Amino acid sequence: MEARTSPPGEHQTRLLLDANGERAEVSEVTAWSSTVAVTPVGSHLGTAVGYADLQRPICLTPCLADFAPGLHRLIFVSDEGKHSGATDVQVGDQPRVLRIALGRNDPPKGSQVGALVLTVIGASAMFVGGLLAASADSVDVSDQADVQQRGLTLFGVGAGVMLVGIPWLLVSRGVHQDSAVTDFEYQPTPSPSAASKPAPPPPAD
Repeated sequence: MEARTSPPGEHQTRLLLDANGERAEVSEVTAWSSTVAVTPVGSHLGTAVGYADLQRPICLTPCLADFAPGLHRLIFVSDEGKHSGATDVQVGDQPRVLRIALGRNDPPKGSQVGALVLTVIGASAMFVGGLLAASADSVDVSDQADVQQRGLTLFGVGAGVMLVGIPWLLVSRGVHQDSAVTDFEYQPTPSPSAASKPAPPPPAD
């Protein structure tokens, strides 16, 4: 973190911004707009919502930044956007620490489709195999054992396919984790240059 020997500017409050030790780009939202449009979709009406904002870069965590008192919305982004977080901070007259544990947003992997197909095939084989085994009593006595065996075999194969497909599906799905924020006041330590200055002499009698 950069060292600052100068105090905050007039009517400014210093914040220590940290992303739990991670390097994250910090930006402040300076303006935003949202739009809502209603469009016909077949015989119904559909609603489309849009949002856009303007951001100014602040620093790279961990860092110190000065803000005017009031409400500020800060955006933290690291690891090419995979880890991010946003928070509103109310700046007052006292220095504060704003520490954020970045959230995580990993999109689903391409193999998720294959895992889903495999799981559906396994479930279908189990269903058909179970029906086939249960219907063995409705066929000729000479064929009952063969039909039941085929049904149980198909059921077992389907169960084995599902044992592969379900873990694969869980591993390949996307991950979303919200960020967590800690915000508290702190007392800045004096800079070395300020601490090394000699004390003023006592007034003469």
